[in-house]
Amino acid sequence: MAYWGKLSSKIGCMLGLSLLLSACTTKTTEHSQHLSQDFPQGKQLEVEVTSLHTEQVGIISKITYATADHYRYEFRLLPNDIPWKNMDDEPKQLLVCADNSAYLHSVRQQANPYYATTTAVETKPAAESTEQKEQALAEENKPVEPYVILKNHYTSFVDKRYFFKLLGEYYWVEISKDEYSSKLKDCQAYAVPNENYYQTVLD
Repeated sequence: MAYWGKLSSKIGCMLGLSLLLSACTTKTTEHSQHLSQDFPQGKQLEVEVTSLHTEQVGIISKITYATADHYRYEFRLLPNDIPWKNMDDEPKQLLVCADNSAYLHSVRQQANPYYATTTAVETKPAAESTEQKEQALAEENKPVEPYVILKNHYTSFVDKRYFFKLLGEYYWVEISKDEYSSKLKDCQAYAVPNENYYQTVLD
């Protein structure tokens, strides 16, 4: 019994040591820069871009196990005073209409819904004909779906501020691509300066 007690104690120590060695800490560094773009009729877009670099570093080993880069945006169109900020989206194009309504096209990264459809393993009958075999082979050789995908995002500006915009609130609500597209011919488009980290994607 003493032998098994010592053995389990050693195993416990080894497991504890391996967990300690594999334990990580997250280190994030931030760097902000100010971008601005002048447009006709005295319009100006002021953009604050913050780059975030995150590392997963072993507490004892000091080995970097994973890194990730991300950008955070905040902008304001002057003199209209149309503000926007979001942790996930990269702003691409701002539409401003004659009535001061505004619409934004941005791109965001999101989890691929392909991986959320099912977790069950599908059992397929054995292919009998040559055509079925070729089809089964094509299914096996399909390109691997990425875990994350880029998605276009369209929003509309709702301004409930009053008393020289000192009181009240503003917010952005989601709209369809068709609604956004319907505003393109009547509203002025402004390209928002960005790092182009997320390439514009087709719907």
